[in-house]
Amino acid sequence: MAERVRVVRSLETRTVRRQRDDQWETRTPDWFWVTTLPTLYASTAAVVSMGHDRWSVENQAFNELVNRWHADHVYKHGPTAILAFYCRNLKPAARRAVRMLHVSRLILAELYAGIVDGAARAPT
Repeated sequence: MAERVRVVRSLETRTVRRQRDDQWETRTPDWFWVTTLPTLYASTAAVVSMGHDRWSVENQAFNELVNRWHADHVYKHGPTAILAFYCRNLKPAARRAVRMLHVSRLILAELYAGIVDGAARAPT
């Protein structure tokens, strides 16, 4: 049975200064967010916020993979594809320098550090 989806459209007006001529310009991008969360669990504002947060996380994660881990682009996001990415898609210099177990432990340490940092920042 197909799951019902909810589509949220947001028009977000912001003012930016153009680089080419230093003039101020008002922009109103049109965003569409699709979710399976009903309004009872996620308000329209929450869906928009989660949508933007998801892009921030993805952009930051890909940036870190390329710049800190010297990895190529991840084309698929499933567990098997991610494992194959780490096993086969590290750039050759990184593959020669360390074993996969070492890379796995570094990734695990980063995940735990994020949990500890998140708990330290959580309101009490």
